Amino acid sequence: MRSAIIVDRLTKTYPGQTALDPAFYALGAVSFVVPERTTFALLGRPGTGKTTVIGCLSTRITPTSGTVQVGRHVVSVDDRRIRREVGVVAQESQFDPARTVWENLLLSAERQGYSGRSVQRRIEQLCGVLEIMSVLDRRFGNLPVGFRRRADIVGALVHDPSIVLLDEPTAGLDSDAHDGMWDALRRLTVDLGLTTVLTTRDETDADRADVTFDLSADPAAAARNAAAAQDIAHPVTPEREQAAVQQVGEAEHTGDELRLLLHDPTALSLIASYDITARGDIWVLPVRDWAEARDVLRMLDGAITDFDFVPGTTQVPTGSRERAASGSVGRHSHLRAVTA
Repeated sequence: MRSAIIVDRLTKTYPGQTALDPAFYALGAVSFVVPERTTFALLGRPGTGKTTVIGCLSTRITPTSGTVQVGRHVVSVDDRRIRREVGVVAQESQFDPARTVWENLLLSAERQGYSGRSVQRRIEQLCGVLEIMSVLDRRFGNLPVGFRRRADIVGALVHDPSIVLLDEPTAGLDSDAHDGMWDALRRLTVDLGLTTVLTTRDETDADRADVTFDLSADPAAAARNAAAAQDIAHPVTPEREQAAVQQVGEAEHTGDELRLLLHDPTALSLIASYDITARGDIWVLPVRDWAEARDVLRMLDGAITDFDFVPGTTQVPTGSRERAASGSVGRHSHLRAVTA
């Protein structure tokens, strides 16, 4: 059986929360192989790096070391080609709860650069396979969580990838919805021929998957993370507080681009529906205007706790989280963000 994904000694570390804290190991030398056209479960307790693996496989997160091959392409070498082969379903939906499922799916396709009747037929086909045709005209926010998750999957498959990555798709589902989700996951593999990779903390999911890799089985990484967490828990001293102040993330909106600098790139999973590219340490995604840039920052609320919005030529309404600087004129809208 051919391999769809090969992960060899994948390691990801992050700097401590302040300059005095040790590095935090999100992943420690993880290796596994995902066979083509199978359902592959990444099992692990919270904090074992499941979301980090998804981020590395989807090119949203740059590995610290190790090699990740997706299809015939290598992460950090062929990222653009990998993103064409991979669909990503984050834990938190990016769909507008006030819009219908159909409107959200069309908007998601448009953001990925797809429109027209052929895309509509593709969406209809996927909705048929995942059995959500009956709810297309209903508001997304009014649907049971199981239907919302399946709609998110459709949105991730519009560009016809060969691999789909799902971050905890069964979390919070009742027994019936859980069974329904697994029916949907099976159809992804059987009917659409996809390779399906999901993360889970539920061992019953591991029993249903074709192949399971247990991230919790890495005691070395767990020990390193426990030690780092203990150090991070130390009381804040003036030196730590000053170091923390220096750790400032930045976001800049220029024309049709939003540029992000995040100290915790796992937050990118919150905006996985966007076409995000890496330019060194900067993450760049296309936006139509300042309003969409603001919406993206709101999606990243857990990673960005405050920002100053200095408007350019477009008038920006002020609010509790945006403060327009009077007298500013120019082409760009600059945002200064402090990351959590």
